Amino acid sequence: MIEGHSLVLLHPSHNGDWLRSFLDVVNGLGAPSFLLLAGVSLGYSVLIGSTDGLQDRRVAAWGRVRTLASATILMRVLGQPVFRDPKWEHWLKVDILGCILGSMLIGMLVLHVVGRYPKILLSLTALAGVGLLVAAPLAEGHTTTALSYFTSTRSGSMFPVFPWGGIVLIGMSCGAALTVFGRRGLRLSLVAMALLFGVLASQTSGILEFMPGPNTWIFPNACQRMWKIAAILLALDAIESGAQGLVTRLSPIFRLLKLAGSESLAAYCIHLCLIFGLFGIPFLSPLQGKCDWPAWFGLAVLTTAATLGSILAWNRWARRGRSKARASP
Repeated sequence: MIEGHSLVLLHPSHNGDWLRSFLDVVNGLGAPSFLLLAGVSLGYSVLIGSTDGLQDRRVAAWGRVRTLASATILMRVLGQPVFRDPKWEHWLKVDILGCILGSMLIGMLVLHVVGRYPKILLSLTALAGVGLLVAAPLAEGHTTTALSYFTSTRSGSMFPVFPWGGIVLIGMSCGAALTVFGRRGLRLSLVAMALLFGVLASQTSGILEFMPGPNTWIFPNACQRMWKIAAILLALDAIESGAQGLVTRLSPIFRLLKLAGSESLAAYCIHLCLIFGLFGIPFLSPLQGKCDWPAWFGLAVLTTAATLGSILAWNRWARRGRSKARASP
């Protein structure tokens, strides 16, 4: 995500470079990966184990929802002019955290209804997720009501729940597949996702003829990103399964990747702060469009290190808080 978003720092003269073209292939995969893994985590963590502990896992899941809600409100206060220009629409515009929050609330409702039937959950969330993505262009024309902030990018929302929440539901389906069928089930889900969205991406011109709407780009955009994410996850799984020696030698890197993935909220906040100058700290924003490759590499390393440092600090603080809570009578 940092590597992709920091491309805004490059001078326009590098737009035709082969490295820029390569990075453009993975640019923009951070946000949908964020959404997909949030769904996988929700589906897997709640369903894993016996039904006897289902209520406890639901309570833990609601705790994650509350944490996400707090982070969403904090980002809205810091990143939107809700005090300087206190209009109600500033609170309704949906960013990626709000999209995950809304999608998780929908997912929790689904879990409440069919949580004791993982196979039904697997099928239901997969169909609902794909349906949201496919039907997305039909909702883009509706911008006259407050509901449009959750259904249309034309309202000013970067990540409306419709369609991007469909990725969270697809992730929940993958989490259910991992619970029911193990790692093989997850692999089959990723293969199906890569094939389905790969075919849809290759046929978007014909499909869009039946989808009238002002922003039909959302459908091919989502399909392109989803098959790439599925392919990357399958490649990483193959490396982990087939090259244990390499994984062992590169274990520090894999631990850092796992850490960054498990503490994505902290990474997201510090990333916005560094790259886009949120919170009133315009650190890198003045450099947008002014860097050559050496400067870009240096800044990419710097922002990555700062992000990982913030995650480590967050983990240390969180562990200390949990230790105090367990020690209290």
